[in-house]
Amino acid sequence: MQKINFEELDKEHAEAVHFKDAIHALAKASKRELREAAMLLARALGSFTGVYPQDRFEFRIYSYSCEKGFASDKDFQSKSLNFLSKIAHGGQYFQAPTEFGHNIYLVDRFQIYEGFYFKKTELTLFLLHNDLPVPVEFSDVLSATRKLYEQYKKLSREGADNASANPRSADEATTALAAGPVKWGRFAGKETALMMIAGLAVALERSGGRYLRGGKLNKSAVVEAARKAINEYGKGTEITSKAMTDLLRAALESHIVKTEL
Repeated sequence: MQKINFEELDKEHAEAVHFKDAIHALAKASKRELREAAMLLARALGSFTGVYPQDRFEFRIYSYSCEKGFASDKDFQSKSLNFLSKIAHGGQYFQAPTEFGHNIYLVDRFQIYEGFYFKKTELTLFLLHNDLPVPVEFSDVLSATRKLYEQYKKLSREGADNASANPRSADEATTALAAGPVKWGRFAGKETALMMIAGLAVALERSGGRYLRGGKLNKSAVVEAARKAINEYGKGTEITSKAMTDLLRAALESHIVKTEL
């Protein structure tokens, strides 16, 4: 059974990329027009075969809401691809008035379409595989996705016959990357490092804003801010948000006694 907690919901929400954001991000990173970015996505979707292991580099179209999460079916994907193709051909679209419903768009004033989403990790895998620039907006998943990409390339070389009969989805494989130990090992200056990490986390808590939730430290927000900084300014990290949260929790439990964790 899939876990349902705030950390998992936050991770799921971070994976959701609205079609408008995806088109804008890809166009900016590639220095292309919006319609060209839409055309690339539509062309790719139309060429996918869904045959393992090559389908590991393919992305899909989804509906998404915080209440229900990701969902998709052939009818929705077909309608959304038609919508994307109209954008690629220069069709004018705008968000419909609220009485039409949430996330509803009008194309050329008369045609009604529901807005759709992509998964960030799936899009990033596709971009890496096709030597396309990865938008800075996707930098939070880039390091882990690169490692996943190398695993998928190996499967592709080996061929479907030699690969697992039950291939992992991108979501499952990303989670599996964190299957290693998530406890602090022994190293020189360990306690000082843990104390500094705990102290910095509490400093962020005291600053309020997104780092405070329900009167307590929002560990998920602290971890995501750290991951983003490491990926943008450091050497990147392949540790998942859950693993980093476990490590942060251990640091706090070891060195902080006067605050709510």
